[in-house]
Amino acid sequence: MEAETASLIVSPLAAFAGVGFGAWLNHRLSRSAVKEEREWVSTQQVQARKEAAAAQLDAAVLKVLDEVPQGSLDTRNAADELQPLPTRLLGAWAQNAVLDDPEIERRFFALNMTIGMASRSRNWRRGSAEPQTINLWPINVAVRELREALIYFLKRQAPPAAKYPTSKELIRIVHKDGGNSFEAINDWLVDHEVA
Repeated sequence: MEAETASLIVSPLAAFAGVGFGAWLNHRLSRSAVKEEREWVSTQQVQARKEAAAAQLDAAVLKVLDEVPQGSLDTRNAADELQPLPTRLLGAWAQNAVLDDPEIERRFFALNMTIGMASRSRNWRRGSAEPQTINLWPINVAVRELREALIYFLKRQAPPAAKYPTSKELIRIVHKDGGNSFEAINDWLVDHEVA
């Protein structure tokens, strides 16, 4: 009888303990699931903001590209035509600061540096009385490369390797052998078969 009584007491206690443990475990798991869901939603919201920033930056780059003369430009007009553009690009970059992709950043600053160098080309060619022109093709190449990175970012894919030089490489290219020549960028692009 004592065994039966003990069994009658232990069975409900074990069941009650099992139910209590199950409730505790369910509570822990559901808290964990809620936390994971919040983190996932937060990550998705941040990604959506980054994608919106990429689209806005792409639109700003296209707007600036519309202001870049096509083909060649007389160096005397380069500063007037191009000087405001790097500031506009930097403003667009600042407005889309949530976009923290290193490859987009690298390509953006290479484009900005290229436009800035083109706008200063008049200063590099002082001394010559005859009109001189610069070919603005490198700006188009830099824009194309930046837009490529933005498009791949929006697709959530890694972009192909950049062919256009970095900002630091541009400085080295332009000031090679102690000179100052924007045309050196054209030469570099041709030598490296960047079309």
